[in-house]
Amino acid sequence: MSPVLATPVPTPTGTLAASPPPASGCKKGCGSSSFADAIPDLGDIQTDAATLGGSGALLALILLIIGFAAELFNDTVESNYDEISGWFKKGGLGKVNAWIQRHLRLGVVGFLLLSALVSSFVDPQFGPNERGVVEFLGFFVGVIVVLGSFKLPPMLAHKRKTGDLGHLRPLPWALAISAAFVLVSRVGNLQPGYLYGIILGAIFTREVSDAEEGRETIYGSIWTLFASLISWVLLNAVRNQGLPASDSFNLFAQTALGCILVSGLEATAFGLMPLRFMPGYLIYRWNRPLWGVLFGISVFAFIQILIGPTSGYVSALNPAAFIVAGGIFAIFGAFSLLTWGYFRFRPAPEAQELER
Repeated sequence: MSPVLATPVPTPTGTLAASPPPASGCKKGCGSSSFADAIPDLGDIQTDAATLGGSGALLALILLIIGFAAELFNDTVESNYDEISGWFKKGGLGKVNAWIQRHLRLGVVGFLLLSALVSSFVDPQFGPNERGVVEFLGFFVGVIVVLGSFKLPPMLAHKRKTGDLGHLRPLPWALAISAAFVLVSRVGNLQPGYLYGIILGAIFTREVSDAEEGRETIYGSIWTLFASLISWVLLNAVRNQGLPASDSFNLFAQTALGCILVSGLEATAFGLMPLRFMPGYLIYRWNRPLWGVLFGISVFAFIQILIGPTSGYVSALNPAAFIVAGGIFAIFGAFSLLTWGYFRFRPAPEAQELER
């Protein structure tokens, strides 16, 4: 979700050349793509006191917002769960959900391909040409790795405990969120942009305790964070090879590794928010101190690597930059307040029946 202003570069149809040949010793993506170019190198991350202090202040603000909003939202959902779940079984939302279940039976592989295609549009240079195919394959591999690191460890832990590996199920609403994130990135001209890659859910036939469910979930979060940071190191190694921007392997590798880094960091930073329908809620319910440590590390890495001073967005540590950096988290906070306000101030159900 790295808010870096990107300047699209026209790409001739049928060629991998994304931009004029870069000078030797070029930094970052060497013109391979706007998406890859926007990701900072290891050496670009600033660790001076002012930078770390600014990131720490933003992290503290986010923790306060999310902590308060989560309690408010979860209590509201718990108190009105039957009514809220009914929204998705009848009425307008129910009809949409039923249509999705009938018409979006793509299977896991089809859903992964569609998710990779949606993610590819985060790069303004993506298009129907040879370069676009290579970039699509890079995003496809990146989506698989992030989903594997996030879902496979919990599934294996569940199998060790119950003997039930479970199975993966496409989540159409998650794909809609992914498309919305890409749209925001393109409209706002943000690079490397917002990527939401957790578009599959795991279904089990045998249940476990809340504590065990929290432990299973934290395995996936840790592995995803680890995979993201390793991909960042490998991305720098690929860049140091000095391959030309027109090289297919260079574009594929940088896209795949960049997708793992961006999507993985955002999966942990956003996915660990302790809202009722998010994976982070399972950890938050089980062990709040451990959740706080893991969520704090994920958000701090997200701030430093993807929206930090190297992007130019928060380099001045001004109020506007903080608003942009914490925008997604603030939206979740506002959504929690609106949910609580709806149930708190609406007419009582008995009064509504009398009016009819």
